[in-house]
Amino acid sequence: MRRTCQTIFSYLITFCLLGICALIIWGIKERESSYREENKITKNTPVSQQGFIKFLSIMSSLSINFINFILKLFMRSISVNERHESTTALNVSIAFKLTVCRFLNSSILLLILNWSEPHQWFNSGQLVYEASVLLTVMALGNPIIVLMDPNKRLK
Repeated sequence: MRRTCQTIFSYLITFCLLGICALIIWGIKERESSYREENKITKNTPVSQQGFIKFLSIMSSLSINFINFILKLFMRSISVNERHESTTALNVSIAFKLTVCRFLNSSILLLILNWSEPHQWFNSGQLVYEASVLLTVMALGNPIIVLMDPNKRLK
């Protein structure tokens, strides 16, 4: 019974973190939309005049990566309390949860938040740009953390 409660608790906290990330990115997207309307930015606007929009896209990608990092730390610490029968079962549990959460947070969330404007996905600062920045941040993030943490405190 305790293991089931602990598992439910870990999923509840995980989905709360995903919800927080969704709210942050939704707020950033709303600010981006209002900025586009206020400054009359269209797809024909030169890229050099869209710096703030690109900044907001980078911020949304960084927030997704930050939540993914928090999820990684959280999953490791909370899954230990689920009392798995073996180390392999513990690692499989962590890997499964992280895979699902990172998939939801890194791809499905971006798709849902950009769903209303599919014709603008390829415009500057939109879905494709955000996904590219996110992939770059995710590819470089872990090696940078390893370099900054030689004692391996942030496993």
